[in-house]
Amino acid sequence: MSFLLDRCRQGLKDSVGSSGNMILAGAYGAGAIPIDGYYKFYQTSTLIGANDTIRYLVEDGDNFEIGTGFYQRYSYATSIINRTPEQSLLNGTAATSGIALNAGAIVSIIPARQDFSFQTAMAFLYGGP
Repeated sequence: MSFLLDRCRQGLKDSVGSSGNMILAGAYGAGAIPIDGYYKFYQTSTLIGANDTIRYLVEDGDNFEIGTGFYQRYSYATSIINRTPEQSLLNGTAATSGIALNAGAIVSIIPARQDFSFQTAMAFLYGGP
């Protein structure tokens, strides 16, 4: 199961290809594009471990990509998400590949249906692994 976190969202500083890692750089506005009312990824350093798997959503205009990512924190101000796309929409066409991302694309940590299995619900309700 991927790591879940409430209200973590940030814009990408630089564009990245359809298979490139997302670099989330810039503490205190020095490159990260903040979104009012949301955590930036550097602000979650006490919540997300340096090697946690997260489920992400990245939106770029009318296109989007959902996948799992290996979250790596290289410094206080720079984090990288190694992308593994699972579904996407590119120019109105559904796919399972990554999309090319422009600077300013919005990255969020989200839950997806895979995170809510019967076993997960029972573990949440009654405890357990």
